Amino acid sequence: PSGLLIVDADKVQNADDKAIRIPITRLAFETTGRQITANTVALGVLVGLTGIVSRQDIEKAVAARAPRGTEEMNRKALEAGFAAAEKVKK
Repeated sequence: PSGLLIVDADKVQNADDKAIRIPITRLAFETTGRQITANTVALGVLVGLTGIVSRQDIEKAVAARAPRGTEEMNRKALEAGFAAAEKVKK
């Protein structure tokens, strides 16, 4: 009852009415041109909605784990997730 269910709106059709529906894969592609960044978008959504870790800490963690040369792409994907979370909060 107190859980949080976030689903990719374009991939999951049948989810609980309480589910938070965000087009994660589409946002990833629109933001970075790569669907593979959907996990980073989703991470931004999760952190943006829950505050489980600070934004600064997750940005550092993503930058540290991103393959060389993809740091900026992953930063943009994370930012897209934060922006999507902000829209849900309103």
